[in-house]
Amino acid sequence: MIGFDTIGPPMARNRERGETLGASFFCKAALWWILCVLPAGASPVIVTEPLTVMPGNVVSLSGSGFGSSPKVYFGAVHLANPQTVKMIKGDKNYVAFEIPKIQAFDIYKFAVSDGATWSTIVYVNLPVPMHFDRADIASGDTFRIFGRNLYVASAPGSPTVTLIDKTAGTQLAAPVNLSKSDAYSLTVTAPPGIVAGHNYVALVSNGPGSASSQVCLLGHAANGADHFNLGVAWGRDFIYENGPKYNGTADNGDHHVFDATNDPFLTLHAKGDGVTDDQPAIQAALNQASWHGGGLVYLPAGTYRLASPSGSSISMPSNVVLQGHGSSDTTILVGPATKQPASYIFWGFFFNAGVTMSGLADLAIKNIDTLSQTVLSTAAAGPSSKIFIQRVNWDLGTGQYISFSNLDRLLIANSTFHQAINKLNPNSAHPDESGVGAFWLQKLTNFIFQNNAISWASSGNAFLTINGGIFEGNHFTRSASDKIAVNASNIGWLNGDSTDQPITIGESVQRQMGRQIAVEFAQNVVIQSNIFDVSDGILLHNFNDGETINSEGGGANNPQQDIGTVTAATWSSVSANTKCAGTCNWNYSPASAYNSGSMIAIVSGQGWGQWRQIISKNNNTFTVSPNWKVLPAAGDQFAIFVPSMQNTVIRNNIMQGNPRGILLYAAGFYNVSIITNSLTDNGGIFLFSDQDTKGLEFASPKIGALRNIEVNGNSVKNTRGLYPAYIVNCAALLDPNSIWGTGLDSIEVRNNSVTGKPGTPRYDFNDGQYMNSVSYTDPAGPYSPNGSAYAIVGTIFQGNSCTNCPTFYSLSGGVADTVIWNSSINGATPYPPGTLVTTPVVTDLKLTNTTSIGTIVGHD
Repeated sequence: MIGFDTIGPPMARNRERGETLGASFFCKAALWWILCVLPAGASPVIVTEPLTVMPGNVVSLSGSGFGSSPKVYFGAVHLANPQTVKMIKGDKNYVAFEIPKIQAFDIYKFAVSDGATWSTIVYVNLPVPMHFDRADIASGDTFRIFGRNLYVASAPGSPTVTLIDKTAGTQLAAPVNLSKSDAYSLTVTAPPGIVAGHNYVALVSNGPGSASSQVCLLGHAANGADHFNLGVAWGRDFIYENGPKYNGTADNGDHHVFDATNDPFLTLHAKGDGVTDDQPAIQAALNQASWHGGGLVYLPAGTYRLASPSGSSISMPSNVVLQGHGSSDTTILVGPATKQPASYIFWGFFFNAGVTMSGLADLAIKNIDTLSQTVLSTAAAGPSSKIFIQRVNWDLGTGQYISFSNLDRLLIANSTFHQAINKLNPNSAHPDESGVGAFWLQKLTNFIFQNNAISWASSGNAFLTINGGIFEGNHFTRSASDKIAVNASNIGWLNGDSTDQPITIGESVQRQMGRQIAVEFAQNVVIQSNIFDVSDGILLHNFNDGETINSEGGGANNPQQDIGTVTAATWSSVSANTKCAGTCNWNYSPASAYNSGSMIAIVSGQGWGQWRQIISKNNNTFTVSPNWKVLPAAGDQFAIFVPSMQNTVIRNNIMQGNPRGILLYAAGFYNVSIITNSLTDNGGIFLFSDQDTKGLEFASPKIGALRNIEVNGNSVKNTRGLYPAYIVNCAALLDPNSIWGTGLDSIEVRNNSVTGKPGTPRYDFNDGQYMNSVSYTDPAGPYSPNGSAYAIVGTIFQGNSCTNCPTFYSLSGGVADTVIWNSSINGATPYPPGTLVTTPVVTDLKLTNTTSIGTIVGHD
């Protein structure tokens, strides 16, 4: 047990966000600064820290200069004196200690001493408001703030929200509904006084501390009715009724509602008989409403046929909604009933670039093509904004996906989407492999995908390059009906992983796998309270696919990663001239509307562990923010990446029947929470770093760095023996055969349960285990355990349980400073270690030949 000693308290750290701790704390901090006289010389530096620490948590801090017997300072804002902590491990680069269980949740303060000097203080548990569930608010609207540490019931004080008008400088207190709030979200009511067109920052207090949001809300007028029940402020802006000057006898500017079947001022009328081509009449009505400044085109109950010649579509104009009587009795038929030429392509509905305030409501739309011809039920190339699909029953038939791109404020809600087996986009290398999923959405900001039911059979759904969005309350169902027979011509590629359970000739397996949802380059996104399941049998295959929620940083088609070696650095920049002279072709992305652009992580060397945002690039020099704490040295190695997920919460989802669960794969990931999900017969949770310095796999050098990932409170059960249950951190070394840099650090795996089933075939990993694994492929020589860093550093496994697990924990060489604390297997605490294994780990790659370093196994 150690705590603050007689050397003197550490100095306060300059925080990198707009957090505050209260006046009384700053008075104390100022006094400490006066009294504290530090000896000359280099001080310890903390470079990794968690966002959240609860009472009883084991805390992991990495850095440099900690000394051979480091000491830890721990305090809390609402306590006058430092507190003692249970020291678990300490060396020159790492400390681990346990927060007292009796300590209330608060803003905690940490510092590390080498016995002579102290590091600056770091603060944890400050609120981190990341984004909102909508972009616009009006007085009286209910909205949510998503983030971390927003409301913890045991914290001193209650959360508050103040909206700060960036134009006028005024402040408005916004009431918080505590019954609908938690650590990851606050439900808030917008107060009176919101001014339309003004931007508002949310100042959030969780009681002990406060912080400002990095994104803004746009003020909106409170007048108008949300006629289509969109639940967003801009839903009040649609014109859905005629004005007072229109009486039905003369066409004028107040004429806004057009019944496409009988409006007296339309020269064409739709028949709704299921035979007549009604496309010209519906398009004319939409155009007429647009010419009148906007409005609503109404389709009564009936069946409306679009003849669907190549290239034809309904073109949706701005400020106009197409609405039916209901999704059960107003049907629009799209697509051809007969075979078309190979050049055929058809869009049922198209939103042109620049379209805004447009949507589809209360309709059934059905693609009648059964030949997998190129039919896109809807498409939007953008840039467009404020487009919605509400209460639509959409049968995509064998056609292409719903496709939207480059949109702000897209809302898809309360709708059903069904897609049949299709054979679109065949793979020339594997002729049997073809098919697309139901959704392909990309380059979205401020989107809502809520309360929909999606069923399909071929491939998967993609949501790519998105910023500020929510997937909530949806039901995704993958049908297992799309199968082929295994024969001599296809068995080679169908057995894609030689170490997994092989399939044999005569079996019936999936023709193509795909993912329930692929979510990549996602910033400020919440995936919560969805169901992901499987119908029509078992998904059977053996070629590395089938994730429920997958993120892999663009994969082979759009890798946004690179690596380099430092040649020089300043406190605000780093240069890498060893790649080439002059201007290099770096795989670097500047900030955009969709994300903050590329980050840089020093993965080995003197500057190890520092992650920074790149704010500009000039030839081979990258300017970063904030400044470095430790100046990188020549020879340090770094990774560059646009995070595939950043500030993302995946929680309270139910997953059943998929071969793989949640996979963060071979890319950069930062601040991702995977919490309280239920995976039953659904594979496991897999965090994966891929060291590929020559770009052998995706044609772009990468290391795939993961930081501040929490895996907390999840249930992973294998009840049928179909797919193994596991929670795994893995770093794979494709090139070179030594560790080039750290792939995973600051990973927290707490309070999860894994249940295995004896006899389950291997798929990715063996059944029933937690793992920290480093493996390699050996393309050019034997593996060397020596490298410039450890591949996995500072993992916390705490409070986890395992049932029917032949190997509880597996750790391999290349893994350092793992803490395994308060774990139980089959209801018992395995101390001494018992089934803990710290020996080489078998994976689909080869073995590392050494054991982990610095592993601590213990309990209270």
